[in-house]
Amino acid sequence: MAKRQLKSIEDYLAYGDAVVGRSKTGLPTPLKPPAKAFAAAHASYTKAARAVEAARMERDHALALVTEADTVLDKNVLRLADAMVAAGLGTRMKPLAKFSSLPPSRLTDQPYKIEAELVKKMVTAISRAKPDARVKAACATCASNATAVERALAAVTAPQAAYSRALAARDALLPEWNKRLATLQKYSAVVWDENPGALSALFARPEPIQAPTKKRAKKKLASSTNGQTAPATTGMDAPQS
Repeated sequence: MAKRQLKSIEDYLAYGDAVVGRSKTGLPTPLKPPAKAFAAAHASYTKAARAVEAARMERDHALALVTEADTVLDKNVLRLADAMVAAGLGTRMKPLAKFSSLPPSRLTDQPYKIEAELVKKMVTAISRAKPDARVKAACATCASNATAVERALAAVTAPQAAYSRALAARDALLPEWNKRLATLQKYSAVVWDENPGALSALFARPEPIQAPTKKRAKKKLASSTNGQTAPATTGMDAPQS
């Protein structure tokens, strides 16, 4: 029996599907109980893995909304900088220098939460200088945009927590999956002691057409959510997400 090299969730699912599928026909009677137990463990793991995928999509959608809100804020910070120059409250080289320690390029490059806080602080300082109508409007827009970023960040908390819970629930099922597979392998080795071909056939890696195809790496939606990144799967036996 060749040693399995399962590295990803899809590897585990594809391999389990293959073993369960092969177990449905022509299996000797002594192997039916351990095969049934593995099938049940695999079904539970599959369901949990799909729940992780659904939770990840919800979390990623929330992160995408943060990115969208931040893009709008960045754009309007630059417009505010232009308005400051036109109003004589800043120079082309340093349009925000009197009200912010950071130039526009560095301000818009800050982590989401920090940028929103700095923008609110800056527009409050600008408002005290009694600027013209154009600058006032630009300040109001930036303040509103900063609030939108903060709200989008807060909205990530629930889906992030749900994703973490789904990961933990899925990973908690992996030891049982491994145990039931090992039991089936052990019984099969005894039953098919003189039939190594049948043993190898049951536990062979899936054919290429059954195996999962590699997905393109997705562009990172957000580098930080309120200073935190999404947790990775943990555990000695846990495959890569």
